[in-house]
Amino acid sequence: MPVIAINEIADGRVAVVGTDSLWRWKLEHVGKGGDDRHYDQILSNMVKWLIKDPDLDLVKVTPSAGVRALGESVDLEVRIFTPDYKPANGLRFELKISRRQGLLQGETPTVVYESKDEKSNAQGRWSLTRTPTRAGVYDVTAVAKISGRRIEAKTVFVVSDERPEMRQVHSNTQLMDRLANATGGKSLSLSDRKLSLDFNPPRVNEVTNRRYHERWNLPGIFFLGCALFGLEWWLRRRWGFL
Repeated sequence: MPVIAINEIADGRVAVVGTDSLWRWKLEHVGKGGDDRHYDQILSNMVKWLIKDPDLDLVKVTPSAGVRALGESVDLEVRIFTPDYKPANGLRFELKISRRQGLLQGETPTVVYESKDEKSNAQGRWSLTRTPTRAGVYDVTAVAKISGRRIEAKTVFVVSDERPEMRQVHSNTQLMDRLANATGGKSLSLSDRKLSLDFNPPRVNEVTNRRYHERWNLPGIFFLGCALFGLEWWLRRRWGFL
């Protein structure tokens, strides 16, 4: 039976299949009426592992949403796996949440949450709910030590301080009624408007004709271009560049 060997050295990965007839596994098996999905799966997983596909990361940290409004809570979930991709039960890890100060390089982020002794449950999961008090971009970093190797996972979420009026741009008749009652006014819909309320018709501008002015089609521009190119050629020839 062939041997499949894999190894990680620093930031690189390598995989070796100890056979020169790997292609025959699929052809002969399918030719005899078998299924080739296991062959495709092992090669696909091997390629994903070599290119460090995010789906095969041993440590993953995921926010409940990429963008949240100020005052809304954000759920963070950390998932940790063993090298054979089974849930890591009771594995300790570190978590840090920091808020970026600005767009300038060199500015030190503000750490809003940090824990160096968290532990995953039996399913290899751990969750945290936070309610940011300031808008901005937040970086989340989870670090775990698996089989003697330090593995780090990162993610980003944004907290926006945009006003609710800008996020929900639609009519609110109940709010208008409350404002009218509080100020002694009256709230009317377009269907209930009185005849004394006249609305001016909208002004509509229509394009009736167009006129194009193409500069390159003018004879003067054409001859000027020819003169400049000719002068450039004559100077290059006179100075010995041709």
